[in-house]
Amino acid sequence: YVVFEDAASYLDRALYWGLPPPVAGLGPDPGWLAASASWGDRSIAAELVLPALLEHSLEFPDLDVPAGMVPEDAWFLISAAFDPDLDNWRATLEEYEIADVGGDYTIDELNDGIESLEDELDISGLPTASRRSGFDFFIDLGIAVFDEWTGIDLEEDLLDHLEGQLSVAGWDFSLDEYGDIEGDHPPSVAILLAYDEGGEDTLADTADEILDLLQDEVDIRFEEVDVGADRDALVHYPEYEEYSPGYILSRGQWVFGLTEDTLADAVELQREGGDALDSNPQYRRVLDLLPGVRHGLVYANLNEIIRQLDPEDLEVYADGEYVDGQAILEEAIGSAAVSYTLGNQKEDTLDRYAVVLTLFPE
Repeated sequence: YVVFEDAASYLDRALYWGLPPPVAGLGPDPGWLAASASWGDRSIAAELVLPALLEHSLEFPDLDVPAGMVPEDAWFLISAAFDPDLDNWRATLEEYEIADVGGDYTIDELNDGIESLEDELDISGLPTASRRSGFDFFIDLGIAVFDEWTGIDLEEDLLDHLEGQLSVAGWDFSLDEYGDIEGDHPPSVAILLAYDEGGEDTLADTADEILDLLQDEVDIRFEEVDVGADRDALVHYPEYEEYSPGYILSRGQWVFGLTEDTLADAVELQREGGDALDSNPQYRRVLDLLPGVRHGLVYANLNEIIRQLDPEDLEVYADGEYVDGQAILEEAIGSAAVSYTLGNQKEDTLDRYAVVLTLFPE
């Protein structure tokens, strides 16, 4: 590692040159930062380490990426840990005063607006005017309003049963000759939300209530479909569209898919195994080069993306002739990934940011 003791000046310089350091603007001067870069084993890796920039009461779980539910040739996978415990968010946000943003006038306007809202929606149980000084108030306000409109308690009926991990993945992209996604072959894009299996029935009931509201308010209909899980998926089939968005609760993962096939692919890999992303050598190489404890991960299968592009778009003119740039890139470029781990000033821990690029895939 190379250690820079005057971290603020380096961050200011990065901003001056238009570079987007992941720590810029997030908090006070960290005092120091350390950076490293390495080349080896057909890869390039770099890491940035610095004292935690934020002080908070949040608890982020170690990321457990659901790569076993994503096909091995997926174009991308993005995963992030979050704290689903609203009490921790309340403890963090109560330190930030609303008056610091807009002054006492903002508090007065807020109180007047809340009183009108309470009368209009007949909402009770909100913090009194004297307790509306911190931003944590907006959590209770949002829960109360949503409960009034839907009958759903977001905290008890949803967040209390989540594990604090959200992922987005995409695969099965089919590009036409212009590099656009073919209209008659929609890609598979999935959102995966981890939950405690003990709360699956509660989450299913919550989802049913939300679907009932959608059907009543905007006339969106969902059909029960067997995609191989213990319970049926709920899928919407739009008229004149190739997409069929839906969701399924399956063994600790709440999967929202762009198509019915997306849900079926994820469930099949989860239950029967097979050629999933966690068996892809390029993906495993990337993980081995990243820090072990992660709160966020962005993975891109650059090699697979290059394969799907039009070869003519990647031709290179050199020495009086066209060279097949696609073949060169396929041979040279593997996968790329970025990860981060968040510390906490209260615990005197570190923030870590890492990036990896693998080369010459086998």
